[in-house]
Amino acid sequence: MSDITPIPSSNRLAPPGRDPVRLDASETGHVNGQAKTETDQLDLSELALLRSRLKDLPEVRAELIERARQGLTDGAYDTPEVLDKAIDGLLGEVDTL
Repeated sequence: MSDITPIPSSNRLAPPGRDPVRLDASETGHVNGQAKTETDQLDLSELALLRSRLKDLPEVRAELIERARQGLTDGAYDTPEVLDKAIDGLLGEVDTL
């Protein structure tokens, strides 16, 4: 038997106007020959779920970003070829909507 009392469910972790995501885990055991089910519950806000996914994002390559910013500042990307490629990419994204 656990000495820990359950924490009451609340929406404290959810952003205003949003419901938390509820994760339930159940375990069935036997006490004195009778089945007994214990349930653990964890409520996570959408913000907490997004924060937990941060570790799955690729590493930011600051030097690559800085090189691209410098190229934009220097006008290295102001060519018809680069413009055509950018337009094609945008049109491709619009087509998927």
